[in-house]
Amino acid sequence: MVKQTKTTLPAVDIKAFPTVQITYMTRTAIGKLVENYGIHGSPPKDTACLLICVNGDEGNKYVIPLSAQTRQKNLKEGEFVTGNFKIGSIIFFDEEGNINITSKGELNATVEGDTTITTPNLNLNGNLIVDGTIEATDTITSDVDCISDGISGKGHTHPQGADSHGSVEVDTGAPI
Repeated sequence: MVKQTKTTLPAVDIKAFPTVQITYMTRTAIGKLVENYGIHGSPPKDTACLLICVNGDEGNKYVIPLSAQTRQKNLKEGEFVTGNFKIGSIIFFDEEGNINITSKGELNATVEGDTTITTPNLNLNGNLIVDGTIEATDTITSDVDCISDGISGKGHTHPQGADSHGSVEVDTGAPI
């Protein structure tokens, strides 16, 4: 038996299967939340669902949440999107092979091994804060000043002392 339902409370995930409270035909019940392998979530209140009572047994309820209200519309063939549609944080795989990530909060990654990004250009818009050593095997350039240990790479000078004959030398000018 399959019934149309909606969630009335967020999922509870403290047992072997997460459960969710649903309402159908003026009744309120608890059912086991059905999820695809490797994908887990807690559908928001008022999410449309299908209730399946296995073998017609009302005591053996499984709930399949639907994303009809919150889905990203007008996807092209082969496109895929996943995320928290309630707040708008998503990962979108488009038809051209691009992956677009939209985070309404922070984006954190923990990698236990080395990470390699191979790309012709890596563009970052914003400040880069590094807690560790930066190694470069090629030139580092900047459109503005580079500061190293508090010393300007653009406006610094080198003071010159006296030469071996006692003549005072002229300080160097700033780099051009």
